[in-house]
Amino acid sequence: MNDLTRTQQDLAKDVRSLDELEKVIERGKQTFMEVGEALLSIKERRLYREAGFDTFDAYCRKRWGFGKRRANQVLAAAEVGTMVPGLNERQARALAPIRHDPELMREVVEQALADGTITGRVLAKIVAEEEERYQLLVSILELVRQITPDEVDDKMRAVMREMLVLLKAKLEQSRIHE
Repeated sequence: MNDLTRTQQDLAKDVRSLDELEKVIERGKQTFMEVGEALLSIKERRLYREAGFDTFDAYCRKRWGFGKRRANQVLAAAEVGTMVPGLNERQARALAPIRHDPELMREVVEQALADGTITGRVLAKIVAEEEERYQLLVSILELVRQITPDEVDDKMRAVMREMLVLLKAKLEQSRIHE
């Protein structure tokens, strides 16, 4: 469970009003973490209904001038920010595709630091490379599965079985999930 997924008990403890949460968002163009937490609370508690909106998307569009996509970006960035402190919003957004794997996020940040620059662009590039590696593993696994027993001899079959086991294990370990 990530830090931004909250239980009903947690929701009950958050008694801030819509006005208080909206003030956080107003200031929040200063800090995406606070904005993300405020938006999450408004979304989860359906406080947008108090402001006369039927949907969270409509609320974000009319009240804040951004749509569901931007709201989701901020929510994802804030989630990343809870796991990898000290990032700015762009850096956190770059890590969002791998936010379900904190260890991989740390590895990506370490790689960026080792390369000398930790910008959103550099992080996004490293994440894209990880995603490419994952897709390559998926493609190889699919090709291996398509080979029929008639197409290989016993020795090759043993190698293929071992390769299949290794690929499956690597995919299970892989930290990029669509």
